[in-house]
Amino acid sequence: PVCVQTITAKRQQELAMMLACHDYHVHMATFTIRHDRSMTLKETLNRLRDAYRSLTNSRLYKERFKEEFAVVGTIKALEITRTTRNGWHPHFHLLLLLEKEAQETAIKNFLVDDWLKCLHKHGGSGDRAHALDVTASSKRISEYIAKYGRLPRDAQWSVESEMTRGIAKKQAKKGLSPLQMLMEIGNPTSSDEHRAFLRAKWTEYANTMIKGRYNQLNWSRGLKELLSIDELSDEEVIDQETCEMSFLAGLLPDEWIKVWKAGKRGELLDIAKTGDVDKVFELIAELR
Repeated sequence: PVCVQTITAKRQQELAMMLACHDYHVHMATFTIRHDRSMTLKETLNRLRDAYRSLTNSRLYKERFKEEFAVVGTIKALEITRTTRNGWHPHFHLLLLLEKEAQETAIKNFLVDDWLKCLHKHGGSGDRAHALDVTASSKRISEYIAKYGRLPRDAQWSVESEMTRGIAKKQAKKGLSPLQMLMEIGNPTSSDEHRAFLRAKWTEYANTMIKGRYNQLNWSRGLKELLSIDELSDEEVIDQETCEMSFLAGLLPDEWIKVWKAGKRGELLDIAKTGDVDKVFELIAELR
């Protein structure tokens, strides 16, 4: 989680730099596939990926679409969520940098029919209303954000957040992001059955991502150079950061359960950050 936060913050900073470039117009397209809980993540994600490759390798996209809308470059982000009702929901967010203004409906109408054909070609399906969504990045994307709960207190859920924090984003309606699965697995108040179920789903997620060699974020070739943004791998980002950790105190299992049930995890971490171990145990004592 520490590495995820460090890398995500850097990627978010890079996207913010791109969005601050007023020479271009930016839109975000979201490509989805119809799914249900009987489908494995590998099955759904492979179909989505293969359909996306077919679309972006087609003459329609590589020549006609890029010329029609003066596409300078793209940034693709993979987001994966899971809901109890509909199972795995992988989807791609694609930022489009354009040299000229364009209407969201024009972009969608240009691509949606071929996107549906590509989905069908690779064993997937979708409908015109939901398979492809396009929005101007300057908007708050309020409809999309509403699906995931409240915005952070200190900032809006911006486009750069949307593109980079998919793994950690809070899900609504009994849905979980990958990191929330891990949090629930470590939740001592959850049932053994529920935690075992989530362990199986997390293992499925991890194996699919590793074996499929999926990347969360992909910039089109030459775009970072064009925008004067340094090309850094995740490893290089981590190497640039100095993250020092030290042991402050240990809690017994029953003490951690009390903290969790009382909803005091955030308060406990805030106290721990001060380095005052006495106050840590004062809080624990109050919960007994």
